[in-house]
Parts: sequence; C-alpha cells; structure tokens
Amino acid sequence: MPDSIDPMLQRIEQGVDRNGAALAAHTAIFETLMRQLGEIISLLTPEEADPDKPSLGDLLAHLIMQNQEQLTLTHRIVEAMNRLERTVLAELARPTIR
Repeated sequence: MPDSIDPMLQRIEQGVDRNGAALAAHTAIFETLMRQLGEIISLLTPEEADPDKPSLGDLLAHLIMQNQEQLTLTHRIVEAMNRLERTVLAELARPTIR
C-alpha cells in the first residue's frame, strides 16, 4: 500500500469513530429529553379533555413520534456513512494491478 494512503485511512477511521461518538451522545440526549417530556405531559394533561379537540397528550405524542422518526433516520444516515467509509477503506487497502 502506498505511503500516501495510510494518513487517509487514519482520517477515515477517525471519522468513523467521531460519528459513533456523536451518535451515542445524540441518543443519550434524546433519551433524556423524552423522559423529561413524558414528565411534562403527565403534569400538563388534564383529566377531562374536550372530545372535539385533540388533547395536549395526543399533540405531544405526535411530536414525540416525529422526534423518534428523526432519531431513527439519523441512525440510518450514520450507519450508511460508516458503511461507505469502510468500503472506501477496503478499496484503498486493495492492492492495485499495474
């Protein structure tokens, strides 16, 4: 493998590590926010709701689902980026025929 590829491989590996760390931090923050939001919902949701209007709980549940979907998409994007980086690493590591 040419010497110029080694630093490139190191940068790609560091990028994979940073993506994993960022995703873990994002997940931890998201989980904390969801727990806090659950507590807020329980405090703000009235015992009797107007049947003609969506309840605060329903509206907040909809927002929570949207956030969960966003987190799922974020995970998929990071996984795809990591697969792409690994593919690039594998391609760079393959010997070239001259």
